[in-house]
Amino acid sequence: MSSHNDQSSKLYNTSKYRAIKKLDGTNYIEWKGDITTILNIMNAFKIIRHEEPEPLASNTVTGRQAITDYKKRVALATSAIRFSCTQAVAICIRDKIDPATMWTILLKKFDATLSFIGRNAIATQLHSARPEEGEPMSLYISQLQTYRAELQGSSQEISEENLLGHKYSTCPPKFKTIITVLK
Repeated sequence: MSSHNDQSSKLYNTSKYRAIKKLDGTNYIEWKGDITTILNIMNAFKIIRHEEPEPLASNTVTGRQAITDYKKRVALATSAIRFSCTQAVAICIRDKIDPATMWTILLKKFDATLSFIGRNAIATQLHSARPEEGEPMSLYISQLQTYRAELQGSSQEISEENLLGHKYSTCPPKFKTIITVLK
């Protein structure tokens, strides 16, 4: 039982907000969506995006409280990002204490949609994807939709019609009638 929990803790970060799969270098888009949700719940995402500057120094109770609150949210964001990465990925940000810097480093290193080669790799994954025997079709369709979402707005964007054609051409015969009806 202990080894299962040890293994699970290497793959997932559990917080009071929810459990998310740790960033392992292959799941950036999924991780980004999950951690963005958590950072928004913490009221810290605007700090990451440089949309909320640090409050100016103040001697008033309200001013000191605003600074304390800001620093607390920075610390929460830093720990949320750091502990939502596997050890191999965390090496990239190990000496960073600013969550915005950490965010930018991870974006540049792992967001495959930023490069033509990365987007091409995603498109190739979509086109070579096939449903796995014994797995629910919903899992396969969800994976295809994730690939499509990652390519949205790029030169390799996949249209809804092309995605539907891929689903139809790769699904087992028993699902073809359902897909035809959904057209």
